[in-house]
Amino acid sequence: MTKAKGRLIFNLIPDGYCDNQKVIFMGIDFSGIQSFIFRQDAPDDIAEITKRSEYITRLALRIDEDLKTLLKEYGYFTITNTGGKVHSVVRYSVKAAQILENYLSRLQRIIFTVNEGKFQLFYGIVRTRIVRISESSGRKSAYPDLMQAIGKNKSQCSNLYGFDTGKYNDKTYSPEYLAGDVVIHAKPDPDYRLAALKFDFDNLGNFFAAVKAVDTIAQISENLSVAINEIISSIPDVKVILSGGDDIFLLCPKDILSQVAVRLYEGLIISMENNEVLKEYRESFGLSCGIFTFNKNVALAVYAVNAEKQLILSKIRGKDKVTVEDISFTWDEFKYANSIIEKFIEGSAPEIRKELSAYSFINKLRYICGNTRDREEKTSIRKLLAKAE
Repeated sequence: MTKAKGRLIFNLIPDGYCDNQKVIFMGIDFSGIQSFIFRQDAPDDIAEITKRSEYITRLALRIDEDLKTLLKEYGYFTITNTGGKVHSVVRYSVKAAQILENYLSRLQRIIFTVNEGKFQLFYGIVRTRIVRISESSGRKSAYPDLMQAIGKNKSQCSNLYGFDTGKYNDKTYSPEYLAGDVVIHAKPDPDYRLAALKFDFDNLGNFFAAVKAVDTIAQISENLSVAINEIISSIPDVKVILSGGDDIFLLCPKDILSQVAVRLYEGLIISMENNEVLKEYRESFGLSCGIFTFNKNVALAVYAVNAEKQLILSKIRGKDKVTVEDISFTWDEFKYANSIIEKFIEGSAPEIRKELSAYSFINKLRYICGNTRDREEKTSIRKLLAKAE
């Protein structure tokens, strides 16, 4: 454990603590989440991927409950538990530091063992003091010191893992134990075509760095998670693979990819306008999106990798954009393109609808551009498609 140079800043200091009190600031980061979830699975293994995703969530909750029990007398307080990260604080004592270090050191080896090295966790522990933000405008946050401690732990792990795995084979932390009850639904039809949508909040990290207060950061993160879950649960046939921190990863039928993207984007804007906590993030808000579809069955790992590539293009090209088939749109452009597609399909004969159902988003636009009689619409579509030039 190292001494932090900054302070742990709160808007409202947790019950049982006092200003300038010495505390232990602890952080856990899960490593290799995406490669763990998206192995070289066949396209019909959505249930197995969902199971591994649920394991990540349940493991974080299990660890948090363990620590609450072990450190109860030291005032254990969870700051955040989302997106594969657990941050918490306890009142400082030599005994509490020993309990925490012993638990995390053992846990690190257990997770490595029960997952055969395919998934790991790293941790950091720093000693600092907590302060009220109203009295600390010039103070530095302790977060950089915690991130440095976690990074140090990660760099040392090449030396840590030469251990007897037999001593750490605690199956109660395994995917089979923690997520063994996840229901595996029937496999999808072979002709079922998926779209993968990867989202990333723009400016969220910079916004949090400016806020500094850990309880406000935790509140905003929690409210964003609640808003996302409410929006997604209202849309049929959407499978949430990962949602937490800055990232959201969804799978849905290819036919509704644009509706899903637009619903999430607009739903988040509404949530920020109506939620007192999220209002603080409204001015900084941006949502980048990458969408990938493939017109034949491929491993879901292919969807994950390629949706990430499309997301990176969105970020490179100015953020708050959505990229599909290497063409990046503003959200207004994407919503306009989607409205054109929906209107055209609604007014088409059944055989045309069937034909278009096999087309990608961009190819639908190309088809409409070549067949619409609306000159203004044709010109608008050409301008959108010219982005690919």
